[in-house]
Amino acid sequence: YYRITDVTGDTITWEGEVDTDIVDFQLVYAIAVDLLNTEVSDMDGDGIIESVTRSGGTYDWSCSINSTNLPDGQMNIRYVAFDKAGNFARHDDIATHVENNPPLLAQVALATDLDGNGTITDGSGATLDEWNPPYSTLVAGVEQKTSTVTASDFTAKDFMEVVIDVVGGNGDLQYSLNVGGTTVHNLAAANLRTGAYNELDPSTDTITVTLVQLAAIGEGLRNFVFSIWDSTETYALGTSTDFMAELTVALTVDVVDEMDPVTVVSPFFWNSATDNSLYGNSRDNGHIELEADLPAGIFNQATGLFDTDPKVSGKISIRGTAYDDQRLTALWMYVGDTVAAGNFDFPPTATTKTFGGKTYYRMATYTPGSGWTATVSDMTTNGWVFSADDEYLD
Repeated sequence: YYRITDVTGDTITWEGEVDTDIVDFQLVYAIAVDLLNTEVSDMDGDGIIESVTRSGGTYDWSCSINSTNLPDGQMNIRYVAFDKAGNFARHDDIATHVENNPPLLAQVALATDLDGNGTITDGSGATLDEWNPPYSTLVAGVEQKTSTVTASDFTAKDFMEVVIDVVGGNGDLQYSLNVGGTTVHNLAAANLRTGAYNELDPSTDTITVTLVQLAAIGEGLRNFVFSIWDSTETYALGTSTDFMAELTVALTVDVVDEMDPVTVVSPFFWNSATDNSLYGNSRDNGHIELEADLPAGIFNQATGLFDTDPKVSGKISIRGTAYDDQRLTALWMYVGDTVAAGNFDFPPTATTKTFGGKTYYRMATYTPGSGWTATVSDMTTNGWVFSADDEYLD
């Protein structure tokens, strides 16, 4: 061992003489603990706090260093004792690592394509906000190396996107995704972040889980496990958990339509002369008698004209809702028998389906990205008009 006294460019100067035939050498981080004293400050100007005490022929030593001056990664601590004659004894290496800048988890955001337009929108402008509020992974305000998030208010209905805020980490970040013991996304270099951590933008690259992948994962509550590695020196990609962060997100996958839609026809109502069940909210278009307005002595039959159902005439508005756990693509309605009543008319090209012996007409269709389009009709000519709007998408 030779103590290096100076490094200038590519030139290294050390104490002592070395045979010129020696061409192989090793450079190591070395700290000289050589002050026979107990320091509380750097007394000898060597940049460390050290202590060497002697009791007979036994020497006890210690030193304190600032590990932020060393790069993160695996390292071996080796100490060697020298006497004045140059004799030395070396202790076996102690394997350890420096970990001052591991990747830490701050929050995760989730989104799914609710309206089926093939993109995820954030609510800016007139777009639909398809992002759930971010889920924090902080504990007492501190980022975590491992975290589990229960996203009970999130359901993946179509392809989904994930953005993880990672604080710190050395160099590029890479990840793998595992669900139920099956690898969904393989570990690949820099597939989560390229370059060093930016304190002003801790968010990583967007992770996309496709509809095909979600269908393969299966329906129901699933744990999405994201394993995140940085590019710390001395560690091969994905081989050590020392500099790995692990995020588990419990969420519901529901991409297969297994439930019948639910439809509800709302009761007739009269709140005011401008808010009621008449067509156009206008008395000029018709008349309506609600259940509570019918004289009990006359309207007391179980069925027929004198039953207790509301009585209407003229033009009225029928309102209702339709819901499914998947996106609705069309609305169908039975609006009367043209042959028997002669009150409703549909063009020859109208799209129909038969349910329960009755002919239902397609009243509106849903187009991802543009919403509902009602079947074209005219009140005077056809006896009906139809409109549909999104109440909400979930």
